[in-house]
Amino acid sequence: MPHWKRYTKEETQQVHAMLDQGLSEKEIGKGLGRTETAIKVYKNKTNYMPKCADCGQKFKATQHTSRCKDCRTKRRISKRSTMVRKYEPQIGKSRWTAERTQQLHKLLDQNLSIEEVAERLSRTVPSVRVQRRKSNYFPICPLCKQRFKFGRPKYCAACLLKVPKIIKRSCTKQPKKKIKEKRRVWGAQEEVQHLTSLLDQGYSVEKIAEELNCTENAVRTRKVKINYCPVCLECKQQRCKSRRNKRCPTCTEKREVRVFKESKQREYDNARFGGNRKHALKRDLYRCRMCNKNEEEATLHVHHRDLNKENNMLKNLMTLCEVCHGKLHAEITIALGGW
Repeated sequence: MPHWKRYTKEETQQVHAMLDQGLSEKEIGKGLGRTETAIKVYKNKTNYMPKCADCGQKFKATQHTSRCKDCRTKRRISKRSTMVRKYEPQIGKSRWTAERTQQLHKLLDQNLSIEEVAERLSRTVPSVRVQRRKSNYFPICPLCKQRFKFGRPKYCAACLLKVPKIIKRSCTKQPKKKIKEKRRVWGAQEEVQHLTSLLDQGYSVEKIAEELNCTENAVRTRKVKINYCPVCLECKQQRCKSRRNKRCPTCTEKREVRVFKESKQREYDNARFGGNRKHALKRDLYRCRMCNKNEEEATLHVHHRDLNKENNMLKNLMTLCEVCHGKLHAEITIALGGW
């Protein structure tokens, strides 16, 4: 059916009946061959009023609730009555009679817990405790079965004198012995050498503890006591002076000299070649342009092609060895009429 066609009386009755059943607007649209929006518009036009969920009467005005006012008041009153019934004191159980107290004393004499007594008498645990204190209940000695006159000890004084050994065994609680972890004994030199070899190989503390069957703290403390110093990173032959150093003294001196030379060379390059000396050497693959020698075979220089030392462009720079650089300058001086 097209959505623009008018609704008949039969269709309106069908729509209202389906809405009363609790069907959604999508389901009604599918059943009648209409769109969801068309049914929403028609619902508002016809002033459809839903039914109350409890009494089944139709609302007189639009309401956002599923129940009418009378049903809501009835429901509220019923809820209050149920809440009151829960917390109302039960008749016959609100007071502790003499019979109830006797039952309580008998159950306590059977060495039952307070929770079990409360379940049997259908009481709460705090009420049982209060009644036990109010009624001045004293327990019975398990050996002579006489009631105590004060307190709640396990045995009376006469039984303690008669059978002291049995009571000491049953009463006294021996303190639990604390099991200490076995400490690792690092006596033999072989174990110390094995530990140093593992540390030199680069094993972590956890792996070393697993191999030597000891704790991680034991390995760390032993490492400090031995004054273990790691192997040099560069030469890998000598040991460092302390744990924090990573290189031996000879390698540290060489490194300091190397760093000093590099800094000076950097200053010279920036002053003479505008920082392009290294780029020129890289471009020429660290080889002489004339004889094709390496850095290892000869010392390399950088030459200005136009003999202008202020022109430090890469195009104007070329790499030459020391011998070829001297020859080239000699040829230039002869050509210019020097000497």
